Amino acid sequence: MMQGLFYALRALMKTIQSIAKTTTKTNCMQVLVFKTDIAYKRIAGNVTKKIEKMPGVIRCNIDLLDRDKILRVETTSLMPSQVEQLVQAQGYFCRELED
Repeated sequence: MMQGLFYALRALMKTIQSIAKTTTKTNCMQVLVFKTDIAYKRIAGNVTKKIEKMPGVIRCNIDLLDRDKILRVETTSLMPSQVEQLVQAQGYFCRELED
């Protein structure tokens, strides 16, 4: 009886390990946070629309009431530098805030 339970548990562990190996890190969501100088709702809307078109972006927003005009981007694959480059190409300051 004990031996049968051992083999069943061992088979279950192998199945769990197999599932864990096939899970990719691309499904992990991260929130990138940036300081910007975007001060107007219309501009914020234009910038966020462009960011939302980037692959891997789930959603983004700019807190215009915060003194640092915080941009938050929820993504599964973007690097902070990609967001910074897009915003800076629009003529605005954008720098990632570290943890």
